[in-house]
Amino acid sequence: MTNARQEVVRGVYPKMSMEEYLAIKALSSGMCVRLLTQSPLHAWVDSPWNPNRETDNNAASDLGTVAHDVLLEGGTGIIECIDPNDYPAEKTGAIPAGWTNKAIRAARDAARAAGKIPLFPANVEAVTAIVENAKAFIATSELAGVFDTGAPEQTIVWQDGATLCKARPDWLNADVCLHLKTTARSVNPSAFERMAINMGYDVSLAFYARGIKRERHLILAIEQNPPYACKPFGLSSAQEDISARKVERAINAWAACMKSGKFPAYDGSVHYIEPSPWDMARAEQAMQEDGSFSEKELENGIPL
Repeated sequence: MTNARQEVVRGVYPKMSMEEYLAIKALSSGMCVRLLTQSPLHAWVDSPWNPNRETDNNAASDLGTVAHDVLLEGGTGIIECIDPNDYPAEKTGAIPAGWTNKAIRAARDAARAAGKIPLFPANVEAVTAIVENAKAFIATSELAGVFDTGAPEQTIVWQDGATLCKARPDWLNADVCLHLKTTARSVNPSAFERMAINMGYDVSLAFYARGIKRERHLILAIEQNPPYACKPFGLSSAQEDISARKVERAINAWAACMKSGKFPAYDGSVHYIEPSPWDMARAEQAMQEDGSFSEKELENGIPL
């Protein structure tokens, strides 16, 4: 495939660019997550069917993208290091704190226009630390040797009933389909597994498993801040079943929307907010109290 507008058929595309991948009019795991957690309209807005789709260029995604590139492909050519000291304010000479003056924003925009990712020197150092720690961790983990075979970011396209689907795994070999997730949060299992469900990572794993038949579909979660801890995650059999059902529902809903040409958001009925069990328990405790406060209790504000 050499043209982003060219029709894509089922198969594996090892050399397809990200721009070409994003242009394929096919259902992705990210669209499934948007559909399930928000609505079909949200999924459409974030899809290649929307000619005005916006791209995400925030600092967290930039850092994650660079870490992916360096870890998976070994190169640093994607990085454009921009030192704020080189871009003082024109009138005051003040060194910008972030992208806060015209000159440094112009340098940032020029880097992105050239296909580079602009990073401050401290972020370049962070990328180096992230990658070094990830490599050391992998070498002693159950993922040891995963990068000895396989290739990064191959585009996979398959037909699922009436729906064309696409995926771009971070790393794929004969045994493992691996996703890298860099995060500013903790990768402690008790914390990350909740975030994984909330962020739809389980849906992504189940979606990829539907089109890419591998023994293991795993996430390598990497912290973006010191000590750059890492932890591999997979889905239990019970969670696999739940997540597969989510994906089935998303594919069916998208197919129905495509057939009708309608991508609804939310209906006009009133939704009544229900208290959680924790809210109910707290309310019952409050009812057992008389609701009054002593002068001492109010010294530092009303207790909540």
